[in-house]
Amino acid sequence: MVNCLILVVLALTCVIAAFDVDAGRRFEARFSSGLSEASRIRQRSCDNYFPCDRQPEYRVRPRGILSDGFLSSPPQNTNYLRIGENYVNYDYGYSIVIPKPLVGLRSPPPFPNHGFVINLPGHPRARITVDANYNAAEWNSLQEGLNAHLEQFKRDSSREVKIVMQRPAVLGGLKAVHFSLRSAATESNEPVIRDVILAFRKEPGGVGIVYEIALTTPALRYQKDRRSAAQLVKSFRLKALPK
Repeated sequence: MVNCLILVVLALTCVIAAFDVDAGRRFEARFSSGLSEASRIRQRSCDNYFPCDRQPEYRVRPRGILSDGFLSSPPQNTNYLRIGENYVNYDYGYSIVIPKPLVGLRSPPPFPNHGFVINLPGHPRARITVDANYNAAEWNSLQEGLNAHLEQFKRDSSREVKIVMQRPAVLGGLKAVHFSLRSAATESNEPVIRDVILAFRKEPGGVGIVYEIALTTPALRYQKDRRSAAQLVKSFRLKALPK
């Protein structure tokens, strides 16, 4: 789409230049400047979505697939919506109960509402994320989803990662997979565990929906934090999809 737009603009530039060389040059300069500014704004908005010490790390599908998801980049100083006990997502057809005293954060309208993140107290890298998205990656199996998580976690941690647990599960009545990934420890970094429940939902005439509940936390906190994640999984319910 962008390439087609550029070709159209270049053609217009040639037409304008044929009648007025200076006008053509001014048009071309303004267009180039606009592209550069758009690029800077897009990068700046990405950098400012969350404070630097609380960068979410739960986008697990290949780059570009979820560019319109929950982590779409709102502008700086966005006031995130706080979610209390009950959360209902009518766009992707599910509800969930957030255990007290935890609080969820989600992006406000007009940004897409796919889910939320819970920043767990006591550690800047401990969090639980709840997410729903169309299966744009066209995963054909839960194993493909697991493999994508594994590769993404390797990139996130820049360390060796291994699967320490994998078993069948159920999420809101849907067939799911439950798995845990553990990054290797280094002299400067403690090992981190990413524990994920992943399920597919068929969608008439569409690619389907992927639901994920993911806990990312240091290994020493895992046993405590997994209880909160388990409460979220237990409360997950399917709702009717929009028509």
